[in-house]
Amino acid sequence: MSRSRGIKVSPCDAQIVKTLLKQQKALDSKKVKHGQGVIFPLRHSDFDLGDVRYTVVEDEFEDFTPADGFERLTARLGCTLSAYDVIGDLAVLEVPQGFETYEKELGAVLLESKKNLKAVFKKSSSVEGARRVRKIKWLAGEKRTETVHREHGCQFKLDIAKVFFSPRLSFERQRIRDQVQDSEVIVDLFSGVGPYSIVIAKHRDVRITGIDINDGAIHYFDENIRINKVGDRVKAWHGDCRKLAPKGTSDRVIMNLPKGAREFLETALDTLKPEGGIVHYYGVSPRGRLYEDEVDFIIKRAKQTYRTAEIIGKRIVRSYSPSEVHVAIDVEVGR
Repeated sequence: MSRSRGIKVSPCDAQIVKTLLKQQKALDSKKVKHGQGVIFPLRHSDFDLGDVRYTVVEDEFEDFTPADGFERLTARLGCTLSAYDVIGDLAVLEVPQGFETYEKELGAVLLESKKNLKAVFKKSSSVEGARRVRKIKWLAGEKRTETVHREHGCQFKLDIAKVFFSPRLSFERQRIRDQVQDSEVIVDLFSGVGPYSIVIAKHRDVRITGIDINDGAIHYFDENIRINKVGDRVKAWHGDCRKLAPKGTSDRVIMNLPKGAREFLETALDTLKPEGGIVHYYGVSPRGRLYEDEVDFIIKRAKQTYRTAEIIGKRIVRSYSPSEVHVAIDVEVGR
């Protein structure tokens, strides 16, 4: 800790003040203090902040590196971020209720802390509608929403403002890929920009049809097929999977639509070959009745379509809400 002269500004002015002080070589870049307002220690007092209001103060500053600045800031604010996703070189924060005043500061400090990031956004809504898109708000860095995400030896070009993509499902994509055998025919009912389909096709000799109702997602899916050179194995179709899914043709169906999978289960069953196959079903389950409701529904619906359904795998993917979890259920369907 060391005591030095600084200026105190409001959180909403912090990023522009930091930029101006750096440009004028007036900022002691090794030391910054965050609290009720943001205090920047000074190297000298010959600076110009234009119309920005500030107060000259003397305070004790703790040395830190940019890498731990974000953790220190959240600790000082008493703010526990539930999560943030890194998609390519963009980050998307979940800012807790009551800390909206500090969201720009949080974004700016995270951007500085993580050198691989070029911009930071915050989630402004849940995933909504058939197109599965959430509203986002820019907080810091470059004002763009298109990026390239890399995973399992694949590249996914996408726009986080136009499509659904979750890096948290990386393990799920690998888990399913590892179950797939060469020569399988697969239908990906809610393909998005193609992460499941392409991760599988990049490592297996298969034939995959991916379907999505979001035309923006299919645009990027087509681009990602080209980028990853899997055009001989993967096709992207735009439209409603209930109308487009090829009946009686597939060995395996992927249903990554946790909040809406139930209404499409019959479509998935119809897509399987007459002798059956595997359905990867994603749902949302109450913590108090883990898997039970979803499993009961799957078995009952299969029976109604004159099929058998055996649960061959189930796991919690992640927390969905305080009372619910996102679950994956693998189902072997027979005649």
